[in-house]
Amino acid sequence: YFPLLQNNYPHFIKSKKLTEIGFNFEPRFYDNNGAKEIYFIGNHNGYSSVFKMRYDIESDEPQKPEVIIEGERESKFEAFHLLEKTLDVSKDGKIAFVTKSLYSDVIHIYSIKENKIIKTLRFNDLNANGTKTSLISIRSPSFSSDGKLLLITAADKKGYTDIFIYNFEEDKLLRITDDYDSDIDPIFNKDNSKIIFASDRTAGEYQQKYNLFEYDLKNNSIYYLSYVNANISSPQFNPDYTELYFNCDYDGTYNIWKMNYAKNQNEIKQVTKFLTSVYSFTFAN
Repeated sequence: YFPLLQNNYPHFIKSKKLTEIGFNFEPRFYDNNGAKEIYFIGNHNGYSSVFKMRYDIESDEPQKPEVIIEGERESKFEAFHLLEKTLDVSKDGKIAFVTKSLYSDVIHIYSIKENKIIKTLRFNDLNANGTKTSLISIRSPSFSSDGKLLLITAADKKGYTDIFIYNFEEDKLLRITDDYDSDIDPIFNKDNSKIIFASDRTAGEYQQKYNLFEYDLKNNSIYYLSYVNANISSPQFNPDYTELYFNCDYDGTYNIWKMNYAKNQNEIKQVTKFLTSVYSFTFAN
């Protein structure tokens, strides 16, 4: 870390600690009729669970998290995947989170308004064309802006990590990519016409580095959004969808970077310069 000390800083210099105990992952902000809340996966007592916490940036007192789903005590919540991207919150108040359950991963849909799980998705059924889609490992759930679609990355029995879209209204799963490349952390753009994701499909000088790509659902084409000698993950749009933020290890440490998406400018700019890595973040809008 010595070369970084000249220009970088520890977390406590330019950020505020919100939790006091345990291990905490994948924070997601939600405005619950004016009540600002953060949902996340945590392990505070040896068991991993889904928590919620009141968000008050003005308060100097840490808020006490509340368990809403107690995990790892029954087969349907057999194991959470800590250190992985496995939780998202929609604008209409649904939480999608992944757990291992019996022989594969499943996605649970929890209603914040109803305070209960309203659906559990396990993908090992026949498709309309008669082929079977058996998804063993699931990561990176991400809702569309209207909450009607859910993006995931998943590995099937062949071991490929590809992108899928689940349609809640039609109860259908659509495979988007199907190749040897590892596609991770997909998100929709504002009108759900494109998918932004990270992948090791980078070719040329920076072969197999995880760069950002854009999949156009209208013509099924894939384009580079970044081409750098670094690994990028966890893209997120700012609230007005003009800028794209993401994790990047360009200087050897994962920090938050951004690019101007609205102006199609592929230049990346560093936002944080922490000494130790940032792995997940959310906009408190």
